Amino acid sequence: MPHGQTRVPPRHRERLSDVKLRAAENAIDYPDVMVVREPHDPEAVVLTDPCLLVEVTSPSTETIDRREKLAAYTRIPTLKG
Repeated sequence: MPHGQTRVPPRHRERLSDVKLRAAENAIDYPDVMVVREPHDPEAVVLTDPCLLVEVTSPSTETIDRREKLAAYTRIPTLKG
């Protein structure tokens, strides 16, 4: 496997930033990478139950990613610490 790539476990599917995440009742985000367990609807455009989220921070997004998004993401019960 090339350096920097990871393998998604069986019965899981990666979703890239084209899928929305409802991280809170009033918040929709676009994580850079999201992994969800199977089965799930491959046509879904809004997900609520990821098991892994990845955000790539940059100087222009770091404050939002590390404050607002992190606060919302830590309340998602399907994420494991």
